[in-house]
Amino acid sequence: MSEIMNQRIGLEKAKLGYKKVGIAYLLWFFLGSLGIHRFYIKSYIMGSVYLILFIISILTFFFGLGEIIAIVIFIIWIYDAITLNSKVAKVNLKHLNTCLDKSVDNQLDKEIFKDKS
Repeated sequence: MSEIMNQRIGLEKAKLGYKKVGIAYLLWFFLGSLGIHRFYIKSYIMGSVYLILFIISILTFFFGLGEIIAIVIFIIWIYDAITLNSKVAKVNLKHLNTCLDKSVDNQLDKEIFKDKS
């Protein structure tokens, strides 16, 4: 009975870190060129790449380089529109597995200490 309860606690913890696809797409649409949607799904490196490319494109826009970088950002942005749903699902699955693993580990720890007493 306690194993089922422990799994429920793990699922409740998983709900707290659950990422929503709708929010990811809203962030993608309105703040996508800044990479905010990537930060939301815990893809910090790619979010930073977006942000750096955006800043460089703004700073070099009048020299001709900014337009090229803006086109690159746009291509990556479109790619993210196609793949964002699966990326959010992957992040949620990873988070769920982490929460369930922790709840199983806690159950095992309780059983080990219970046996030693």
